[in-house]
Amino acid sequence: MGWPLLGETIAFRKRHPCTCLGEYMEKRINKYGKIFKSNLHGAPTIVSADAELNRFILDNDGRLFEPSWPTTLVKILGKKSMIVASGDAHHYLKSLAINFMSIPRLRSDFLGDAEQSILQTFSTWVEHTPFPLKEEAIKMSFNLIVKHILSKKPGEPETEQLRKLFMCFMRGVVSMPINLPGTAYRKALKEEHIQIVKLKKERGETGALTWQDYKKMEFTRCIVSETLRLGNVIRFVHRKARSNIQFQGYDIPRDWNIIPVFTATHLDPSLHDEPHKFNPWRWQTLSASTTRDDSYMAFSHGIRRCPGQELAKMEITIFLHHFVLNFDWELAELDHPLASPFPEFPKGLPIKVHKLSLDM
Repeated sequence: MGWPLLGETIAFRKRHPCTCLGEYMEKRINKYGKIFKSNLHGAPTIVSADAELNRFILDNDGRLFEPSWPTTLVKILGKKSMIVASGDAHHYLKSLAINFMSIPRLRSDFLGDAEQSILQTFSTWVEHTPFPLKEEAIKMSFNLIVKHILSKKPGEPETEQLRKLFMCFMRGVVSMPINLPGTAYRKALKEEHIQIVKLKKERGETGALTWQDYKKMEFTRCIVSETLRLGNVIRFVHRKARSNIQFQGYDIPRDWNIIPVFTATHLDPSLHDEPHKFNPWRWQTLSASTTRDDSYMAFSHGIRRCPGQELAKMEITIFLHHFVLNFDWELAELDHPLASPFPEFPKGLPIKVHKLSLDM
């Protein structure tokens, strides 16, 4: 169970490539199976790489299980934050967030502003000059949210000060999915967006994207889903058993922590064909059993599923639409994403871009 107090925490949190489980998880799954006990963050803990148990835990959030985040995270976010809060307080905060980022609001308010924020950021890029794409991705998301919550515009002194604090807080948390030049899915992705532009011209439409345009970006959303499967931000969550619980022959003692590891199910070969292979087409053929959709928890699951998931997917999709139509790009230097435990690019994913002229 590891060292006193620390237990196996250091091994559990050791950096490893985002697209694998890391040495700690792989060794223990091979030795003990998908459900095993450990000592993490100073407490006895059950670690689950089992899709059914993970779903059971999150389906019973608030009844059989409750949040049990590390003390450091609670101190940073505060006990009244939506992630940490429980019961009625959590329900109230989440209802506010869901209303704020509802589909009608995405359609009427966020879509146009997201596109504007993305294009404004693109206008600051200098060709053939390396820049950290990760920082640019965070900036785009930040500017959009600040505009809707605080009515602040990019570039204002208060906005820039908030952005610096936000960048510090979010270090290592947000990653932007990128498609590699010359691959089959790069070509399919670009073709989808060219067709959308052509259809708009045929209809005599000009200007901003519409909700209908966004909904046509089906293959792009497949790429987003596949990227999140391989390197999702929420790799695991912390829960605690509120009573003695039995699950398929396993005993979960009261007050023990339990960690459902989403990455483990995302990379499980019994659930996904060739799980370490980037294959966005798997999301078009779920009926062929290439992917078990009920094991996909990139935005968690149950009452604590991320209320901003549709906004996040929309932002990334709109970003990719304009990115592939307007730029060719290359890595300025190699930068492999690592989990520690959140995904991060150690160098910020430095790239160089070359502007394209779209002729149709």
